[in-house]
Parts: sequence; C-alpha cells; structure tokens
Amino acid sequence: MPSSKGKKSGRRPFSYSQRIKKRWESPPLAQSAVDQWKKTLEETQIKKVMSHDSYLINLGAPDAENLTKSLLGFHAEIVRCKQLNIDFLNFHPGAALKDPVDKCLDRIVESLLSFKPLLTDGNLRLLIETTAGQGSTVGWNFKEIAYILGKTLPDLPIGVCIDTCHIFVAGYDLRTKEACRETFAAFDREIGLQHLYALHVNDSVKGLGSRVDRHAPLGQGMIGMECFKFIMNDLTLREIPKYLETPDGPILWSKALLSI
Repeated sequence: MPSSKGKKSGRRPFSYSQRIKKRWESPPLAQSAVDQWKKTLEETQIKKVMSHDSYLINLGAPDAENLTKSLLGFHAEIVRCKQLNIDFLNFHPGAALKDPVDKCLDRIVESLLSFKPLLTDGNLRLLIETTAGQGSTVGWNFKEIAYILGKTLPDLPIGVCIDTCHIFVAGYDLRTKEACRETFAAFDREIGLQHLYALHVNDSVKGLGSRVDRHAPLGQGMIGMECFKFIMNDLTLREIPKYLETPDGPILWSKALLSI
C-alpha cells in the first residue's frame, strides 16, 4: 500500500486501512462483513489473497511490554486471516533496536513458534517479507531470512515474500535481466526458491544499497522496467502471485485503461 504520511507536504492523507495499521487495536469484524467478503471472493474468483500485518508489530522487540503487545497483535492478525480464509499473512520480521541482531532473530523465531497451535489447521501461510534494512530492521539480507525460516520450518506454514524495492535498496541489484538472474540465483542458494510464495512488485525512489524504503510506480524509479518484465516472463517466477504497493495506484491504472 502507498506509504503516504498525511502531512502538509502535498502527500495524500492516510486511508482508513492505513490508520488501522498504525494502531495496536483494530475493531472486530462484523459477521455481515465476513459474509460479504466471502460472497465477493466467490463472485470475483480472486485467488491468493494476502494480508499485511500492522506496522507496529515487532516480533523481535527487546522491550517486554512492546513484545507482549506485538504477540497479541499478531495473534489477532492470524485470527482475522483465518476468519476471512486469507491465504497469506505477510509481515516484516522485526527490529533489533538496542539488542544485537542475533538476539533479535532468535526472539523472532521464538515469537513465531508460539503461534504453532493456532496454525495447525486451515490454509493460512505466514510470509516473511524482505525488508529495506532501515535503522535496526532485520530481514534485509537473505541470510537473516534463511535463519528465521530454518528455525521455524517444518513447525509452521511459513515462506517468503520478496519486495523488489526492499531488496534493491538493501543491495541486491535488479536493474537488468542479468542482475535479476544473479539476485534470484542468490535467493535460491541462500533460502531456496521453493520457499518464495509471493512478490511485492514496486519500483524504488532511492538507489541501490541506500537502505531507504520509498516505493515508486513501476518504471518510474531507480529499478526500471527491465526487472518487472523479467519477473513476468521468467518461468520460475511467472506463476508466483504478485502484489502492487505503488503510490497513486488507482490513478495510474485509470490512465493505463484509457491508453488501451
């Protein structure tokens, strides 16, 4: 989703769903809303729906109070996803803050494993999203993702979602077809492409290795269209579900439809 801040800078204000993601508590789902959701899914035949957890959640938080809030929040996210029969719950692994990275990673693993009883039935799969590596955020390099995955499989239904903007600013080049081949080969060596279940396809305002998370419309950023052509045509990646989180989405989609 767009990362607007809603300040007096000309950016658009937060939508309701974005405000919810910045709060610890969300209103319970009314049964009428659940019924309408399921009816709409059946009518539209939309497949592989992904939910993104609250941005406040930090499953590696060193502070006991924040960790407890994060665990409760993530529990609620899982319950809602199961209530709506959602396929993927996408989440940022966490931030080390004042702790060493290895302690943060182990705390994330412990947090995730605590949800095992909640995930023994249904089709929900947790997806670790690759991060941009801003501040003390972990999960910006493939080794950290591999560590979390290695400690939680096969106990949990879990996998990975690559965000193209995030891995690019984390230092993985995507600007050419050859760069894409090398980056996805590195993912396969360190994590395994069999664990890749989804892609967030976003261009980047900032450059390679900048570690700054700013999404741009496809072809209008520092990555460029070659990456997205590669992703749509590569036989290994072509059938993997893809999700846009680019700014001005509906406006750009309308322009694209008018040009057809």
